Amino acid sequence: MTLPLAMLALIVMGSPGRTEDGIPSVFVDGNRVAFDSSKPVLADGQVQLPLDKIAESLALELEFDRSTRRLELTGKRRAFSMVLGEALALKNRTEDFIVGAPPFLRADVVYVPLDFVSEALDAGVEWDPAANRVEIDSAERSDAKPLT
Repeated sequence: MTLPLAMLALIVMGSPGRTEDGIPSVFVDGNRVAFDSSKPVLADGQVQLPLDKIAESLALELEFDRSTRRLELTGKRRAFSMVLGEALALKNRTEDFIVGAPPFLRADVVYVPLDFVSEALDAGVEWDPAANRVEIDSAERSDAKPLT
């Protein structure tokens, strides 16, 4: 039995989405997100992403006030705020919504669940657990109107 070269390479090198250390790989608009010491984690059955890297990849500004534990994200078409440990969030200054898991702080990095990225950031999100890969498409939900 012979295997095509591409299949053999996948078997030998592993899936392009899977990393050696089991950390999910994350792609924003087709570009792999480079994580430094803060990497995605699996917690309570959900992928949790370091918000600073995701915000940077989506050209959003992130502000975090340690004293109030409030985080704010702003961009041309969206604004978002919430408090660490709380699942209630405010989107575009008027819409309340609840995320599946509240954001948390670990080693000075704010982590958020995938549904936050989809709902709050108006991005399409796909999680492939078999490949251990997250795809974020910022253009998929680009129907958001500019903030006034």
